[in-house]
Amino acid sequence: DLVFAVYLKKYATTREEDVAASATLEALATSPSATHTQLVTVTELKEVLEGLCNENSTFGYFISKHGGPVHKERCSEWSTVGACSTDSTCVWSAGGQEEACVVTPCVAHCTEEACTGDAHSCGW
Repeated sequence: DLVFAVYLKKYATTREEDVAASATLEALATSPSATHTQLVTVTELKEVLEGLCNENSTFGYFISKHGGPVHKERCSEWSTVGACSTDSTCVWSAGGQEEACVVTPCVAHCTEEACTGDAHSCGW
């Protein structure tokens, strides 16, 4: 299941109260929670809702990929260890010549049995 959080702010400018409330909602969203949470105005809300059916929007991307190797295309977009670690299907690879965010080997599992028996510390 996917859980998205949308905080509807009262003013065009973002206030401290908005950030605090949005952070509370972010804790309820599925991983990567920073990407599954948006802070928007009433005017922007329409765009967010229309984007649910568009795989090129933030939420629509995750919805269209849910159920498969969810973020395979996106791992390379994360350029830091912190950003990479927010995506449950990505892992930071420090081996080799270049450090990068790559798809975790755990993504390949489609059964609990295969996942539990994996040597990469995958969790079902």
